Amino acid sequence: MKQLIERDGWTLVHEGTTRPACLGDTVTDFRGDKAELCGGHPPRHAASTGRVYVEPGAEYFPSVFGLEWAKVPDLARLGWVGAYQGPGPN
Repeated sequence: MKQLIERDGWTLVHEGTTRPACLGDTVTDFRGDKAELCGGHPPRHAASTGRVYVEPGAEYFPSVFGLEWAKVPDLARLGWVGAYQGPGPN
């Protein structure tokens, strides 16, 4: 079971979807380099995109990995609840 990356009512998702990004996921940046997600923080104001943290201890804009922070209050309704176990509705 995978743990969603959530904070302050925001959830880290793949751009343009409601598919969550989870702790430990391997993500690929725009250069083709791979990294493991280990956390992040959502936007703090309207002009912010927030950040994602990857091993080994680096911090990036979410878009570097095709991710974004989204206010997704209906994740439970869509089938995503606290832990992610595989593909779900999009």
